[in-house]
Amino acid sequence: MANETTSKDAPQPVDASGKLLSGIYSILIPPLPRAWAEARRMVADSKIRMADVATTVCLDVALGIELLRTSNSMFFSAGRPPVSTIKGTIERLGCDAAIQTLDKMKEIPELEDPRLVHWVDLARTRCRRTAKVARFFAEALALNLVEDCEVAALLFHTGEVIAPLHFREQYTKMADDQQTRAKILYRLEKDLKFETMAMGIAYLRRIGVPEAVLVAIDENAQSKTPARAIMRPICSSGSELVLAYETGKLEKFAPGSTNIPPKSSIRMLKMTDAQYQAIFDKTVAYCLAETAATETAADAAQTKLQTARADS
Repeated sequence: MANETTSKDAPQPVDASGKLLSGIYSILIPPLPRAWAEARRMVADSKIRMADVATTVCLDVALGIELLRTSNSMFFSAGRPPVSTIKGTIERLGCDAAIQTLDKMKEIPELEDPRLVHWVDLARTRCRRTAKVARFFAEALALNLVEDCEVAALLFHTGEVIAPLHFREQYTKMADDQQTRAKILYRLEKDLKFETMAMGIAYLRRIGVPEAVLVAIDENAQSKTPARAIMRPICSSGSELVLAYETGKLEKFAPGSTNIPPKSSIRMLKMTDAQYQAIFDKTVAYCLAETAATETAADAAQTKLQTARADS
């Protein structure tokens, strides 16, 4: 399957050792323009706090993946322990190399098909929201792992980002017909043998994202550090609340609800009623505010999408 996000002028997709990648592993995710521009500006400004830079990077899964991949490559790691936070990636790269990394991303061709942009951006938004909500859980339950949880959760739905980039028109036609996320994931797995969670993890692992991050989203991986084991249920819980919000079922997870699924990751987390109430309230406020803030852009994108569908 050809990948429209690569060209002879785009950065060459390589793994941690510098070996050229092919197939699905060669996919380069185009950065979100507004997030890229802000991150590029902030990295170049020594007066801006690293925490603020990290917050901006976590607005876009493409930025997070590329900084993690580059900083953990053999060239930059030089045998040192992996870095698993955005702050750590920039500190290891240094300002100049971080800027060069971001500048190379700008060379990745932008998506031209409005329908493809629509589905990629939906998944990208899901990644961003999952990272933020996981951060809320971590701030209450694992304060020393807040940044690690946020980054890992940002990558939680990577498979849903690369699926449309890999299948392209085949994906958009199927997704336009199916509409709902659950139906799309079902058709991907049944018809195209593409299980998004497994493929996302395989993609991240192959391009060089460290196990210190992947252990939080790969249920088959074993954490070598017991203290970090809490990251997985935190990331999963963040995803659960985001998906519930997207499908209009957030009340099912409301504090005191008896309808939280028995196998929910939220049930695995040891927290008080007051802690969960605070996390839930933050989640609702954030999701509503984030949705309102992007309505104008979404309306514009929807107009382009409808035009594209009418022309196809």
